[in-house]
Amino acid sequence: MKAADEFAEAIEYIERRAPIAARRLAQRIMKRIRSLRRFPEAGGFVPEDELRRYRELIEGNYRIIYRVQNKAVVIMSIYYGARLLRPDDLA
Repeated sequence: MKAADEFAEAIEYIERRAPIAARRLAQRIMKRIRSLRRFPEAGGFVPEDELRRYRELIEGNYRIIYRVQNKAVVIMSIYYGARLLRPDDLA
């Protein structure tokens, strides 16, 4: 649920200043996430993850961090790119 909460918070934050931009960003992020159904290994590996367990897609200023587990895609985080990503943030 962490990723869903992060996504909601990001969209709500942007929506306060630019409702149309927030809606467009939400649509773009969801489109990228849906694309993982067909292409789960489309994203590159997260540079901060030395074990290469996590992948990411970039959409705007956001990193969609996920892992492929038992043929399923698990969204771990929707992370604002300017923030420092610590390995603990992915657990």
